Amino acid sequence: MLLLFGNIAAAQTERYTIVINEIMVDPSPIVGLPNAEYIELRNCSNRSIDLNKWKIEKGSTTYSIGNSTVLKPDSLIVLCSKTNLPLFNPSLRIIALSSFPLLTNDEGTIGLKSPDNTTVHAIEYKSSWHENTIKVAGGWSLEMINPLQPCENNNWTSSVHRNGGTPGMENSVYKSKPGASRFEALQCTALNDQTLLIEFSHGADSSSLSNALNYSFREPMLSASSAKAIGSLFNKAEIKLQTALKPNSVYNIEIKNILSCKKDKSLETSVQTGLQKDPLPKDILVNEVLFNPPSDGSDFIELYNNTQSVVNANELYLSSYNNLGGLTTNYKIGEGHFNFFPKDYIIISEDTAFVKKQWPSANSKKMIQVKNLPSLPDDEGNIIILNKQGIVLDNMYYTDNMHYPFLHDPSGVSLERIQPAASSQDKNNWHSASSSVNYASPTLENSQYKKSDSIPSHFEIAPKILSPNNDGINDVLGINYHFDQPGYTCTVYLFGLQGNLISKIIDNILLGTSGSICWNGLNKGQILPAGQYIVYIEAFHLQSKTVKEKRLIAIR
Repeated sequence: MLLLFGNIAAAQTERYTIVINEIMVDPSPIVGLPNAEYIELRNCSNRSIDLNKWKIEKGSTTYSIGNSTVLKPDSLIVLCSKTNLPLFNPSLRIIALSSFPLLTNDEGTIGLKSPDNTTVHAIEYKSSWHENTIKVAGGWSLEMINPLQPCENNNWTSSVHRNGGTPGMENSVYKSKPGASRFEALQCTALNDQTLLIEFSHGADSSSLSNALNYSFREPMLSASSAKAIGSLFNKAEIKLQTALKPNSVYNIEIKNILSCKKDKSLETSVQTGLQKDPLPKDILVNEVLFNPPSDGSDFIELYNNTQSVVNANELYLSSYNNLGGLTTNYKIGEGHFNFFPKDYIIISEDTAFVKKQWPSANSKKMIQVKNLPSLPDDEGNIIILNKQGIVLDNMYYTDNMHYPFLHDPSGVSLERIQPAASSQDKNNWHSASSSVNYASPTLENSQYKKSDSIPSHFEIAPKILSPNNDGINDVLGINYHFDQPGYTCTVYLFGLQGNLISKIIDNILLGTSGSICWNGLNKGQILPAGQYIVYIEAFHLQSKTVKEKRLIAIR
């Protein structure tokens, strides 16, 4: 509602009438502007607005803009600290605040509040909004591309003005029609068994966010009893449920009639959720690793959720062992919540844009970008996954010799886990990703994955015809086993049809009750001649009978 005195709006509470249009959070090193932080406001309405009693909000603290100052339609004004006022050009229209918020360099949230305490505009800025690392280092402001689209999450970038910013002037990056980002639901977190938090890609209309009828469930026993929009960005909604969620279950929420902040888009989509579980050893596995990326790329680690429950990936840590067997630096994957669903995959990388560009079929929603990964040398290394209590969930050692030996160039080729049921420490459980998937399969089922099916005998092998040429088709022989008790040790031999021993594929390894043994089809690093061969399997148990089985295979 507008309260008018003459033609001036004294208490304009409608959102986005005034917007935060430009910010300088790191003015040093100086490019051409004063060494001073500032915030620029823009009046996007068709009325003059008195800024008396308006406030800037940073965290839980508010900073008064001060005395009566009229901001005309489509005009700009700069806010800075009172001590920095003499540094600016006196021709600029500036309000000097006796108390100005400290703008942290990496990221932060700034809100603009009207006299009736309504959040008129808020931004959650990040240093990643800058276009390159030079501008991240300081001296360059962040400018809004189109002030009439204040909730677009791709609506900010570095200033391109030679001075490093445009306080009090039209933004150097201004465009009347910037590329619109997709309005979507990002994820839904179960805060407890009757409270959900849905996060959206950018700000939305608070009334539609707060309408419980806009949220429904495919599961007939569930329904929303209430909904509440979460400010100040209004990109989240808290949903209360009438009945409780059950553990080890994944639920589907249908979302409809959610309007964007300017009410020019309507969202209809679905999102999954479930109660989160604290993972135990072997619940989360190392599933794929790219440790030797191309020169313009970045390492990645793929994790697999080997449970029936949702896990918060942001509470996991990545690390490695040093030469003395102790842990090196532990790197927490993230903050907040990131749903890691059962039997699903996520990618952890310092450059997820590279991963998506190199493998376009990868799902960017299943990628987490981090500032640092554990060191992944090109020749050999190790990876450890820990939970928030520091318990090791899984670890694997790798060397470049684990790659398919006839690769022309191992750069850009990942190592894929063949069987989740087989040990991470078994080098035969890893194989180079196939050429058919461009040598990696981030966020997707591994190209070398082999299923462990239930079988009538103790051992079964697949495929019957082996083709170890790294094309992703029958490259690896899987020997699946099943026993009613643990304690068997196993040796596997390869014979020719004339009974001549060619190779000992597996030598006296300890088996579990079920799992898989993998063989890459090579003998001393060489491809065997095409033809038929006999796989002879012998499993010995101290307190049970010895199992002996033969299988006929072919190599082509």
